Amino acid sequence: MPPCDFKIREYQIAKRQIAQRPIDAAQWAAIVLFVVAYSACAHAVSSAPPDLETIVTRMEQAQVAARAQVRPYTVTRSYQFFGSDRSKASSEVVAQVAYQPPSTKSFTIEKTSGSGQGPKIVRQVLQHESEAAKNASGNMITRQNYDFEFLRSEMRDGQLCYVLQLSPKHASKDAMRGQAWVDANSYLIRHVEGDLTRSPSWWVKDVHVALDYGRIAGMWLQTATLAVANVRFIGQHSMLAQNIALSVATPATVIPSVRASTARAATVSRPPRAPIGFVAQVVR
Repeated sequence: MPPCDFKIREYQIAKRQIAQRPIDAAQWAAIVLFVVAYSACAHAVSSAPPDLETIVTRMEQAQVAARAQVRPYTVTRSYQFFGSDRSKASSEVVAQVAYQPPSTKSFTIEKTSGSGQGPKIVRQVLQHESEAAKNASGNMITRQNYDFEFLRSEMRDGQLCYVLQLSPKHASKDAMRGQAWVDANSYLIRHVEGDLTRSPSWWVKDVHVALDYGRIAGMWLQTATLAVANVRFIGQHSMLAQNIALSVATPATVIPSVRASTARAATVSRPPRAPIGFVAQVVR
């Protein structure tokens, strides 16, 4: 007999006993425990996840609604590059990206330090991002681009999420084979993680990407990106991009706890490792 059925049956027996005779404090305590167990079982049944079709439909609707809420903004973003020494960035770049709905992005490099490769790579990354903005529907996590499978429910960032397996329908350079964490309340995507279906070049293999999303100034935006991979004959490298501040029509919004969000974005199934030179094909 399932545990919930057993507890419900015991609760019903105790309820009949109440009607038959007076009970003492110890018996009251036992009945209270049965009531709590019964309530927990009822909650577990009521919080069962919707079917996959419902989850995907609501997720697609949430993406469209969130996109409609995006206003013109300028985001300040930092990029860090790591080689074999994962504790110290070999290069850091700060850039500003301006977005004008529905499909225009422009950028400027604000500050650089470390290796001279950093600014070159960031320019490639942002150029690719600007081009991808012109075809947003082709990069969205929808049935047009992916097949889905429900895997499990789990907590992420303090929110219940439905974890979906992503199987791309097209082997494009932006397609990812992995998983998406869909917020159970808003049906917005909080996190995506997986492997690119196509390597950007012969020099690069096993490209793994983790993307974080959150609400900033009333808009649901990508907040951090971690790209990890192997470069042939060179080894493991990584790139971490994260938002620092964002300005819209209201005064600038400073993103709190940047380092904390960095650590969260870096929580992937493999240690950070991304190639210098591939990221223009990775960040959307």
